[in-house]
Amino acid sequence: MKRIHVLISGASLLCCFLLIACSSSRNVQQQEPASKGSWQANKLTIDGSDSDWTAPLLFEYNKKEKFHYAVTNDQTNLYVMLRSSDENTQQEILRGGLTVLFNTHAVNEEHGAAGIVYPTGNIPKGPMNGKQEYNNNKHIALNNAQDYSLFGFNTVKSLENYDYGKENKEGIEVSVGLNAKGELIYEAVIPFSALFNRGSAVNQGGRSLSVGFVIDPVPVDPSARGGRRGPGIGIGGGFGFGSFGSGGGLGISIGTGGGLGRGGRQRMPESTRVWREIILAKAG
Repeated sequence: MKRIHVLISGASLLCCFLLIACSSSRNVQQQEPASKGSWQANKLTIDGSDSDWTAPLLFEYNKKEKFHYAVTNDQTNLYVMLRSSDENTQQEILRGGLTVLFNTHAVNEEHGAAGIVYPTGNIPKGPMNGKQEYNNNKHIALNNAQDYSLFGFNTVKSLENYDYGKENKEGIEVSVGLNAKGELIYEAVIPFSALFNRGSAVNQGGRSLSVGFVIDPVPVDPSARGGRRGPGIGIGGGFGFGSFGSGGGLGISIGTGGGLGRGGRQRMPESTRVWREIILAKAG
């Protein structure tokens, strides 16, 4: 009887672990075949507008988080665009924060990846009562997106913070805005020289890399966020740094957003991760 009891208890414990593992995160890990990127025939202006992104574009759509995204390239640059009309997703990106990751080993992992943190998370205080105040809050958050962070690139290895509009050593540009339809538009351009070896930073067509999006939730307590971020301090909510890796990527540890809120009274909602392996396009 004792042995039966132990077996039943072990099975129950295993079931509990499986349930916890299945329900512990909002992660979205796409294990589908690699997606082909689009060739970018014209140089893009990174200004938070999608007006110069011309069709045809190979857009991916994430049903859970309700956003489209496209990855294009020319001979020397990688371009990323995210577009969402969903107001909850817009608020999460503007007020919680967004990190876009690049793993040149084409694996869907944060470890060894380079990243851009923008928006870093800006929290207009006060409740939102009604549609108009909700929209006003969104515009305030846009106006407050005045800093960004980089890490894991060839020159900018450890985390560095920049005022928005200030040039960085890698030549990376990033912007966010609203188009005429009220859709949130995120744009970034990353020179290949920031990701790959300097001697082979052109004509990367046919090469694969993984692109990841980490969308952080709107914090429950606005006073728990704000100010400049740095190593060891949450970036965009639940984004923490471990020991630095070697090579072009940075060893990072991204939390699930499950930390305690101010005073240890509230647990943060969880971050969402969306990964996709991309095959860079060739000219033609």
